[in-house]
Amino acid sequence: MVVYPKSILKLASQRAIQLLEKTPISKGYRVAIFFGFGIFPPAEFYSSALIQMGCQVLQMGAGKNLSTEQKVEWLKKTPVHTIVSMPSYLLRLIKVIKENSLLEFFKENLKCIITGGEVSSPKTRSLLINFFQVPLFDHYGMLEAPMIAGECINGHMHICCDYYPEVLTSSGIQPEGYGNLILSSRTVWGDEPLIRLNTHDLVLLRIDKCSCQDPGAIIKIIGRADQIVKIKGFQIDLTLIELKLNQLNVSEYYLEVSRDEAARD
Repeated sequence: MVVYPKSILKLASQRAIQLLEKTPISKGYRVAIFFGFGIFPPAEFYSSALIQMGCQVLQMGAGKNLSTEQKVEWLKKTPVHTIVSMPSYLLRLIKVIKENSLLEFFKENLKCIITGGEVSSPKTRSLLINFFQVPLFDHYGMLEAPMIAGECINGHMHICCDYYPEVLTSSGIQPEGYGNLILSSRTVWGDEPLIRLNTHDLVLLRIDKCSCQDPGAIIKIIGRADQIVKIKGFQIDLTLIELKLNQLNVSEYYLEVSRDEAARD
């Protein structure tokens, strides 16, 4: 578990408010946060932001010692307007909802879904939207730079206004285009230093006007520039697995890496 200084928690919460304001969430909404698998920091960021927005927050993630079945039973007594979760956990949630024939109950109050912690494939995203029949808003961030970007009502992923984005292309660093996303912070807030970070995420960055009026640059995440994948919120470096296999006293082994770059699976 990563523990952030209070000043960085405050800054990340302010960034979370920027992202949440792009969604239908409004004062009085009841929001269930399902971040699990040990991913505590995003739960804290969202919780603080939502409380400041006048919402009621239900922490349903890691540390609650409840099964998904128990959480669904609990939510039957407390219907929610929004679910915040990793896409992979939502697939588990869907299974339990189906088994208990509770879809209509959830759809009666649910207004939107927010995903983060990992990037979902187009297939997973389509499955979630078709099942819940509500808008889905994806959020993008990382350990070194929490709450980087969020989706607007038009489906565009906008960078938070206190990050300055660039791309590292084959011809150098450019203000827009295709390449490695480079982020620089615009604000010094308490213990957070100014940063300039190569995310190693391959993106298409463009500075376009969006009808949602968000001034943030628009990014489309294409894939990774390295062999790191994220599974249930955990980063796994495939080159380290290969290194360990090379250290084994075996005469032969096979390592197969299968990736869909378009989906970042």
